[in-house]
Order: sequence, then structure tokens, then C-alpha cells
Amino acid sequence: MPVDLHITDVAMIAHADVRLGDLVVLLGPNDAGKSTLATIIYAVCRAQLREQVVYAQPGSSLSRRLAFRLPAVPEFDKRYVKSAGRDLVEAINSGGRKDFIEHFPESIKRLMRRPIEKILQQYAESVGSELEHCFGESLQGISRKGRPPGNLSILVRHNDEWTATLTKPRGRRPTYKVEVREPSGEFWENFLTNYLTTQRWRDLTFRLRSRPPNDLQVEGELAVIFDGLHDFYFRAFPVNAHYLPAARSGILHSHRALAAALVRQSSFASIEGILIPTLPGTVTDFIGKLIELNPTQAGPYSKTASQLEDEILHGKIELQATGPTSPEIRFAAGTGANHALHRTSSMVSELAPVVLFLRHVLHRGDLLLIEEPESHLHPLPQVRFAQTLARLVAGGARVVITTHSDYFLNQLNNLIKLNT
Repeated sequence: MPVDLHITDVAMIAHADVRLGDLVVLLGPNDAGKSTLATIIYAVCRAQLREQVVYAQPGSSLSRRLAFRLPAVPEFDKRYVKSAGRDLVEAINSGGRKDFIEHFPESIKRLMRRPIEKILQQYAESVGSELEHCFGESLQGISRKGRPPGNLSILVRHNDEWTATLTKPRGRRPTYKVEVREPSGEFWENFLTNYLTTQRWRDLTFRLRSRPPNDLQVEGELAVIFDGLHDFYFRAFPVNAHYLPAARSGILHSHRALAAALVRQSSFASIEGILIPTLPGTVTDFIGKLIELNPTQAGPYSKTASQLEDEILHGKIELQATGPTSPEIRFAAGTGANHALHRTSSMVSELAPVVLFLRHVLHRGDLLLIEEPESHLHPLPQVRFAQTLARLVAGGARVVITTHSDYFLNQLNNLIKLNT
């Protein structure tokens, strides 16, 4: 299920078309706009997430579930809720799961259209705010300069089912446009087959068949169906997105000191008007995830992280909970020596955040964006790192990289050919 981006007049990019797949490689010379494209991809993917502050153990299933993709709140047309609810109860009681899917009430389909359009409108607006967050600048500031002046535009197309467009004309307010294709019978069948698992069907029939439901219960069931439909409309997007910027090794050396300094000054910000330097969201998100790393939390790509350590680093990246702000990152060499990260080679510093994100942050269905993965690596480690990325894709993750390296590109091409 593809997501296509049509990009016009953003930063130095006059025009670009990108299709998001399991693996996207952005290759080109310096100042070609690779990082800009990667940042746009990150912003577009982040825009469909619903974030909030969660007071839970970082990395826990509770934190992950609540922090991202919160249930959408439908704005149903109240005039038609009762009739759709009656049709829902009648369809539930008139047959089994297969019959329900084949004869899903038309009244419910119509009821869902307006809130879906509203959600997509909110998504288009969120793309604008996420672009400003990720670039650390206003839409006006990231519009392409030149003659004639450009009109920034980002069009997102999801599998020909819907498009959402953000347009920022020079000197004018941004506009947002959404187009939703009328769902076909095949669309509804695919959605219901995917959503209405055997267990969900049992739960639904138990709640609506055991005793006559009241109007509030029925509207709640319609809202639950809508929440599944909302996710289905965004099914080609990653569950979450993580960005590893090109300057990650320097950030890694300083992130604990930066976090501590900001915490110390935060209580005086409203009193003394302290100005905090502006950082792009790609960097602040990266720092935030480093601070929240949990040494006891290992994800599904922990084995891949260990393979990367064994094949390239010949040592282990370790987290030691020694500081008040975040765990200290150290490197245990194969000789048994243990070093602070700033005393290791540039190769270790570059790969350490990759190892940490694979082990503690990345989950299946997530998107990992890595700028210049070949930095400070000789050709053989570059080839092995490319193999690591192939393992990630094969294991259910999605990967976007920006690169200058022919070694990287050739190895990825060879791996793709082996799997075709």
C-alpha cells in the first residue's frame, strides 16, 4: 500500500516525487536536498500520530500505546446515529461474521464519511505544524527562495483512497485541501475482514446480543468501528518514526549535559526571560529519545543490534544508569576494557545511537530514518551495515537513508536482487 509525496518549493527543492516503501534510499551530492526530503518524510509520518504526555515507564507497552496513535474521536452527524445504530444491531443479530461483512449497513458507511473527512483535514493541518517542528522554522521560512518566489506545497496520496494537500503561498496563510474517494465495496470488505477478527466479532455479538443495548452503548460501538476505520485509512503509514540526524555522534557526546543545563535553567525561564536556542525537531526528538532510554527494555531488534556490534564494532554498547538525567553510554571493547563514549573512535560514536535505537526504541512497523549511515566507516563495515539494514526491512521495519556512498548503494542493490 503506497504513500506518495508530491513536494514543491520546500527549502532548495523545486519539485520532488517520493514513494514511501519498505526501503527508501536518497542518493546525491552535497546540497542536493537529501536531508530536506528525509525531514519532510519524517514530518509527514509524524503528522498522523497523536501525542500526549504520558507518565509511564519510558519504553513500556503502556507508554507506547498511549503516546502514539490515540483513538480518533468521531464527530458523527447526530441526525443519523440512531438509524445507523438500529441497522448495526439488526445486522449483528441477523447472521454470522461473514454475513455481517457482506451486508454491512449502508447507513453506517454514510455515517462514517464526515468524521473521516474531518480526521483527514486535521491530518493536513498537522503536516504543516510538523514541518515547522521538524525544521525548527516557520512555513514561510522553509519555502524555497528564488525568482519567481515559490509556493510551498506538500501533497500526500494514500493508495488512491485519499489525498491531503498543504499549500503555503508567499505572503499568505496556508490552505489545506482533502479529497476522499468514495469507498468501494471491495474497500469495505477489506477493512472489515482485516478489522473484525474472530475475537472482536465474539466481543461485539456478546455486547449487542446478550441484552437490548441503549443508545449510548450503540453509539460507543459505532465509535469503536470508526477508530478501526481511522487506522485503516492510515494503514500504509509507519506505526512510529525515528530520526537519526547526521550530527548524531556530536549530539550523543553532549546530550546529557544539554539536558541537565536546560533543566537547571527551566525554573528561571518565566522569571528572567531566558532564551533557549532553537533546535530543529529532528534533533530535539533524537535527544528526547536518548534521555528516555531504558536499559531494561529490549525490543524485537535486539538481536540485530547485537549482530551489528559483533560484526562491525567488535564490542558492546552499554547503558549505565549513573546520572540524574539519562543513562551514561559506554563502550565495552572485546578486550574487556570499558570506555566512556567520548574516548572511543568516531566509528563507535556514529554507530552507538543506531545500536541503542535498534535495541531499545525500534519496533515492528516503525520507520527508521538514518542520515549518512556510512559516516566514519571503511568500505567493509559499510557493506556489513547495509546488510544490517536489509535485516531490519526483512524483519518488518521500514528504513529511509540518505547517503553519498556507492558501496552502500551497490550492496543494497545486490541484496534486493537476491530477494527478487
